[in-house]
Amino acid sequence: MHEIIAARMTPHYDPVLVLGSIVIAIMASYVALDLASRLSNERTAVRWIWWLGGSIAMGVGIWSMHFVGMLAFHLPVPMRFDGPLVLLSVLVAVVASALALFVASRPALPVMVLTASSLSMGAAISGMHYIGMAAMQLPAVVTWRPFLVVLSIAIAVTASFGALHLALRLRRPDGGLFRWIRLWAATVMGAAIVGMHYTGMAAAQFTAAPGAPDVGGLSLHTGGLSIAVISGTMLIFSVALGGAAFDERTRLLAREQHARLDAEAANRLKDEFLATLSHELRTPLNVMVGRAQMLQAVSADPAKVREMAEAIARNGETLTRLVEDLLDVSRMTFGGVQVERKSVDLGALVEAVAAGIRPGADAKAIRLRVSTVPRVPCVMGDAVRLQQVIWNLIANAMKFTDAGGEIRIVLTSAGTHVDLTVTDTGQGIDPAFLPHVFDMFRRGDAAIGRTTGGLGIGLSIVRRLVELHGGTVSAKSAGVGQGATFTVSLPCQTRARVRSLSWAEQRQTV
Repeated sequence: MHEIIAARMTPHYDPVLVLGSIVIAIMASYVALDLASRLSNERTAVRWIWWLGGSIAMGVGIWSMHFVGMLAFHLPVPMRFDGPLVLLSVLVAVVASALALFVASRPALPVMVLTASSLSMGAAISGMHYIGMAAMQLPAVVTWRPFLVVLSIAIAVTASFGALHLALRLRRPDGGLFRWIRLWAATVMGAAIVGMHYTGMAAAQFTAAPGAPDVGGLSLHTGGLSIAVISGTMLIFSVALGGAAFDERTRLLAREQHARLDAEAANRLKDEFLATLSHELRTPLNVMVGRAQMLQAVSADPAKVREMAEAIARNGETLTRLVEDLLDVSRMTFGGVQVERKSVDLGALVEAVAAGIRPGADAKAIRLRVSTVPRVPCVMGDAVRLQQVIWNLIANAMKFTDAGGEIRIVLTSAGTHVDLTVTDTGQGIDPAFLPHVFDMFRRGDAAIGRTTGGLGIGLSIVRRLVELHGGTVSAKSAGVGQGATFTVSLPCQTRARVRSLSWAEQRQTV
C-alpha cells in the first residue's frame, strides 16, 4: 500500500474549466489589444488612468486564466494554495501587463527595444506561472522536466513578442472588418498564452510523499471558487470593455459635434460668399448700365464719350476676371485645370503684369516698385496661369494698401528655385487669420474690421496654381497694420531639360 501511495500521480483536467481558461485567455488578449490601441490614440491625462486600469484588468485576466487552468488540474490528493504567493503572482501579472501596455502605446518601437520588452514581459509571465505553481500546497513532491520548462518560457517570450507586434500594428481604424481582424489576433494570442500555461503544467511531475500528512482545507478545484474566479474575471473584462465603449461613444459624440460646427461654419461661409458675390457682380454692372444711360443722354463730346467708354471697359474687365475666377474654382474642384508646361521668362512676365496694373496703383496713389535679377533661370509652366498668380498677388496687396502706401515686387534666383516676393505696407494680417489666408472663401477684411471687396478666392487660386507648378506659396505678417509679405517659390529647369520634354509632358490637364 505504501508503494502505491509513493507512486507518481497521474493528473487529469476538468474540460469545462479548461475551456473557461481558453475563453478567458482570448478575452484578455482582446482587451489588451483594444486598450493598447486606445492608449496610442489618447494624448490627455486620461491616458494614465486607462493605463493603470487597463494594467489591472489585463493582469488579472491573464492571472485568472492561469489560476482557472490550475483549478482544472486534478490530483488524487487534497490541494490548497499559499495566499501570499498567490497575491505575488497577481502582482507580477499586473506589472507584466503594465509593461506591455506602456510599450505597445508608443508611437514607434525599434526592433531591439521590442525584443528586450518581449524578453522582460515573457520572463514576468513565466514568473507569474511558476510562482503560482510554487503556491500549490499538497502532500507530494514536485519534480520538473527541464526541456518543457524551457519550452514554456520560450513560448511566453514568443507570445509576448507577437502580442506587442500585433498591438503596434493593429491601431484604431474604424469599421467592423478591423474588429474581426483584432478578434482573430486575440485568438492567436490567447492560444499562445494557453500553450505556455499547459506546457508549464506538463513540465511538473507529482509524486506522493511517503508518510506525508494530508493537507487539510477546502479543495479549491471542487468548490464554488472556480465559478467565483471566472465571474470576477468576466466582471472586470465587462467593466474594461464597457468603459472603452463609453469612451468611444463620448469620442464619437465629440467628433459629431465638431463636424456639425464645421458644417454650420461652412454654411455661414456659403451665405457670406453668395452675399459678397451678389455685391461684386452688381457693382460693376451698375456702373456699366449707368454709363451706358449717360452715353444716350450726353451730346457727342468725344472726351466724355471716351471717359464713359473707358469706365464701361474697365468694369467689364472686372466682371470678366470675376467670372474667370469662379470658373477656375469650378475647374480646380473637378480637376479640369489645363496647364501648359513650357519655358516661361518669369522676369518678363512680372514686368508685363506690373505695367498692366500700374495705372490702378497710380489712381490709388500707391507706389509700385519692381526689382528683378538679370537672366532669371528658366521656369517650366503655363505663362497665362503664372500671370494670373502674379496679378492676384499684386491685386490683393493693392486691395489692402491705403493711399500713400507702397508695394514691392522682387524676383530673385535661389539656386534650384526662383522666388517671387510681393510685400505691401498695408493693413497686415491678424495672427489668428494667418493660417487660413489661403482657404477658399475666407476673407481677411473681416479679421481686421474693414470691408475691401472680393470673393475670398483669389489667394486660394494662387496656392492651387502654384502647387500645380510644383512650387510653394507662403504668407507672413507682423500683425494688423504691419503689412504683409507673400512669397512664391518655383523650381527652375535647365534649357536642356526644357528641350527634352515630350509633347505629353508639355501639355497636361490637372
